[in-house]
Amino acid sequence: MRWMLLMFAGCVLAAGCGTPFSDGSGYEWGHTGAGSFDNNPFNLAPFGSPALDGNGILYTLRSGTIDPDHIYGWARKTKSYYDDLYDCLLEDRKELSSGYFKIRFEYPAAWTQMPPQRKQAAAHSVALEAAQYLAFNDGLWHEMATWYGYRTFPLISDFQSALSWEDLYSDRLGTVVAAEAIDTGGDFAKNVTRLTKEHLAERELVDTDRARDITAAMKNKAYRNDPLAKVILWRNMDIGSGDGQINPVVFAGFTDKPPIALAAPTLSLLDQHGIQGRIVVSSSAPKYAAIKSKAQIKGDYEPAIHNPKILAVIKADAIKRGFQVFD
Repeated sequence: MRWMLLMFAGCVLAAGCGTPFSDGSGYEWGHTGAGSFDNNPFNLAPFGSPALDGNGILYTLRSGTIDPDHIYGWARKTKSYYDDLYDCLLEDRKELSSGYFKIRFEYPAAWTQMPPQRKQAAAHSVALEAAQYLAFNDGLWHEMATWYGYRTFPLISDFQSALSWEDLYSDRLGTVVAAEAIDTGGDFAKNVTRLTKEHLAERELVDTDRARDITAAMKNKAYRNDPLAKVILWRNMDIGSGDGQINPVVFAGFTDKPPIALAAPTLSLLDQHGIQGRIVVSSSAPKYAAIKSKAQIKGDYEPAIHNPKILAVIKADAIKRGFQVFD
């Protein structure tokens, strides 16, 4: 059994999120679909099983490196948060515990007395927006937790991929894809696959050879090779706090077209309907105590208030370690 665990750990080190195969470029390119390596990035594996549907790393000229595991994974999270939020809002429930979060709602009479058909439409819109906010912050919490030592697999450190340059943008893109897929109606999985392909095409996805060449040109700038894993030198902490935009990290010199930024998720529709929502991170979230301690946060952790504070601490640590930070 021990040798099987060691073999598994070795495989994850080689192919895990942010810890790519040693192909000379610093990243694994293409997809693993239906259990076999597919070297064609345009042959996107369909959304389905989380074990198979998002492996590989892509490069787009207008949004830089994209991790399809994060697109599909955060589409999946967004759908889960949406389902929980929709039911909660429709039933005027005052408390919701979902994922990493605990939420308390206070509803105005205009909401609780809204006619059923109008309320269904309103609950859909509010849940769709809030689900993107929760899913994106879920991803941010995961990145911060891995920075402070959380491990997805006990034998493997996730620090090398914590806040890597493509993660948060890919997360946000996944939430956008999910919202569009839900709003479209019908088969969610098919919608996610189709919309992901459309977004990648809009961002000018390149083929495997060009992706490898572009990324190889960034060796010892964005990353460096180490014997066991790539060391990510660029860390991205852009959550849209300043300009309301989450900007991709695009390698300079490969296109004259402007990057495609994404709007940061908001909770504006809660305010529009007069619903007071207080969102806090659950104390059971990974590295909860460590993150609060590092940023000297007292009481509950509220993402809207405390994210910039802890990211400032992490940024200072990253710069001290010799990383370049994008925020």
